[in-house]
Amino acid sequence: AEQLGQRTLVVSSIIVAIAAIGSGGASGRLGRKTRLYYMTTSLLAILARLLRVKVIAALRAIDSQRDKWGWLSTRVLRLGEFSALQVADACTVNSLEMFRYYDGAARGLIYIPNGASAASAGSDAVLERLGLQPDGYLLFAARLDPVKPLHLLLQAYARLPADCRLPLVVAGGHCTSAAYRQELEALSGTGVQFIGHVD
Repeated sequence: AEQLGQRTLVVSSIIVAIAAIGSGGASGRLGRKTRLYYMTTSLLAILARLLRVKVIAALRAIDSQRDKWGWLSTRVLRLGEFSALQVADACTVNSLEMFRYYDGAARGLIYIPNGASAASAGSDAVLERLGLQPDGYLLFAARLDPVKPLHLLLQAYARLPADCRLPLVVAGGHCTSAAYRQELEALSGTGVQFIGHVD
């Protein structure tokens, strides 16, 4: 199953790169002014540069550091990161953590944060079910993944004086690492609620 997953990653890498070129009409106009926008695993960026195609890379996570990948997948991801950082004409990242991790100032990376729609007023029914008061809790909303460092928040939360702590609500699921999930549970003390995915 792991080998199949690794092969799928390599194949999808090639498909993403080809799809990023654009429509059939656009692919006939590859030249010096063309911009090829590709994601981390698109290994054809190197080929594109050899063909003198301008490449803009977009790194959206430090994928090679995740423990869910096998040996081959990790190397494919590292090659993708290398091509984004060393081969592409420009490279964007969407978090300050990534900007620091990849030494963005020295490399000339471009930081473009993710956008978000304005939140709409909702019902207090969920708060009542969880025993929470409006504006009386802290919220962490993200998938449970080391790149969203919930473990750091839990460590800081544990250091707060007990009489100053608001309840900490963790809304998010899809933790692919059992070890990381266990680490989070070990760090969770009084006042922390894991509520899973919320629609």
